[in-house]
Amino acid sequence: IGLVLLAFCALMLYVSDKTYLTFRNMIALTWEREHIAQELGDLTGSLRERNRQLRDARSQLTALANVDELTGLGNRRLVNSVLEKEINRARRAGSNLSLILLDVDYFKNYNDTYGHPAGDVVLQKLGDIMQQASTRAGEVVARYGGEEFILILPGASEASAMRTASRLREMISEANILHENAGGAKRITVSQGVVTITPDGAHQTSDLIALADKALYRAKNSGRDTIAVH
Repeated sequence: IGLVLLAFCALMLYVSDKTYLTFRNMIALTWEREHIAQELGDLTGSLRERNRQLRDARSQLTALANVDELTGLGNRRLVNSVLEKEINRARRAGSNLSLILLDVDYFKNYNDTYGHPAGDVVLQKLGDIMQQASTRAGEVVARYGGEEFILILPGASEASAMRTASRLREMISEANILHENAGGAKRITVSQGVVTITPDGAHQTSDLIALADKALYRAKNSGRDTIAVH
């Protein structure tokens, strides 16, 4: 009986040890799985955050690519993109699209007289004035290059575009920015070319810019500080 009891105890001890080892391995595996799951969760969260950062960086780069560094307005790239969209939208809706192209009169003389840093300040002031003159939703103000600026006026009739151009002319006059070598005005003035179209299938972005440029050329030849309509 003693030997049997000893054998039984040995067997129970063996089974208990095996059971303990089994449970210990199960607990270790469970802990390891939880640890791996936590690491995967942390990695997933990190990847999501990195993707968000990349999206933000991409958006910032896109925005910077469309912004004029000096004035903070849109640049030529933005103008071309917006005009293409607005032409297509106006074509579908059968609505008007107006554009004002303006150029600072005698600006080379201004830079020669006061220096380029002072000329940069003038461009910044004009950019601010143009934004104030642009009051309707959807209107875009941009620096097209050098001393040329553009206002894109979706849905605006010719009369409405002319009112905007006249308001802009008055605001620049009221700013009274001194320019001794600007002919008789003795202050900064601008010439403006206005064009209004109801786009059809033939109109492209370059066509609208060319029409506005022709009107601006006429304004320049008419004595400057004037508004010409194509």
